[in-house]
Amino acid sequence: IALSALTQTPSVKRSGLRVLTLLPGLRVSTGVASWAMNYFRRLDHSLVHMDFALYWDTPSPYFAEIEAAGAKARVLPPVSRTAEHIRECRRILREGAYDIIHNNSLLITYPMMLCAEESVPVRILHSHSTRLGENPWKEKRNKLFLPLLQRTATDFAACSSPAGKAMFGERPFSLVPNVVDTEKYRFQPLRRAEVRARMNAGGKYVIGTVGRTAEPKNPFFAMEVFLRVAQQDPDAEYWWIGSGPLDGPLRTCIAQLGLSGRVRLLGSREDVPDLYQAMDCLFMPSRFEGVACACLEAQTAGLPCVASAAASADAACTDLVEAVSLFESPGIWAGKLLSKKNLDIDRRVYARQMAESPFSDKQAGEFLAGLYRKMLDAK
Repeated sequence: IALSALTQTPSVKRSGLRVLTLLPGLRVSTGVASWAMNYFRRLDHSLVHMDFALYWDTPSPYFAEIEAAGAKARVLPPVSRTAEHIRECRRILREGAYDIIHNNSLLITYPMMLCAEESVPVRILHSHSTRLGENPWKEKRNKLFLPLLQRTATDFAACSSPAGKAMFGERPFSLVPNVVDTEKYRFQPLRRAEVRARMNAGGKYVIGTVGRTAEPKNPFFAMEVFLRVAQQDPDAEYWWIGSGPLDGPLRTCIAQLGLSGRVRLLGSREDVPDLYQAMDCLFMPSRFEGVACACLEAQTAGLPCVASAAASADAACTDLVEAVSLFESPGIWAGKLLSKKNLDIDRRVYARQMAESPFSDKQAGEFLAGLYRKMLDAK
């Protein structure tokens, strides 16, 4: 599709860096949205003004938080309405007078092309995963988009070395680690008791997963594993926090396995930090990840984690994480989960360990602002 030239309306640059961050959406308990908000909260907004452009209009408390900070989060029209989509992208870019566009989605192509046409100095393409899509069809589609995005980008970033190499090959890229708010997730015994009472967890052994109900998170395998846990432990209960395209099929699977009274699909929640307090073990049998934000958050809350190698490879920075191969049987996985019940650990010490790790949020704002400035100065 040929893009016509922008109208010659001059834009006035404001003081400080101006950044437009492109995201699929702001759904709570989605890794990329968590990554963006963790950095956004740590920025000095007098030095770096960050707005958001979104592909999906999903309800989220993040909208109010962004607005309260003096920034904007705008939902783009669907690409299927191409002319309207392009007009809105142009309007946002023209009004924002951005120095940097930070693209965190393989789907959002037009803003990147328009930024090149508009000569936005820094155009970052960011990899958050070791795969190009959550299923084979999306991988093929995104593989078609990728060369165009790579050509329109001036700089590359990734949450981990494997994620960078998967998307950019031998091209140089900057590591921008996922970070966790150590104060927000630190373990509080009294809070745990309050949340468990509210959730009617009683004396249950609560296993939890935080993530979208989508193929990368391996939800059907997770239910096969929990079936074996439930058969051996009458007190075990499973919470899945997050929603996605597999909500309906997953409910059917749970009913067919006879687990309707033992599994709670809690959907997308605003109280995820509280739910970590109430859990006894995090379960992450992901097929692939970039760096698993949920694994970082759980460790900060002092929560034992049983995770696939894909979920734990770059996120395991305490002794709480046990990696299990996806080639192992559901029975082996179930045994690992059961082994975490009634562990004698002091969950309060782990927030301090995470605060000293590369994933600490303490200097995240200064780090990202410095990276932006370095990229801009190089242009």
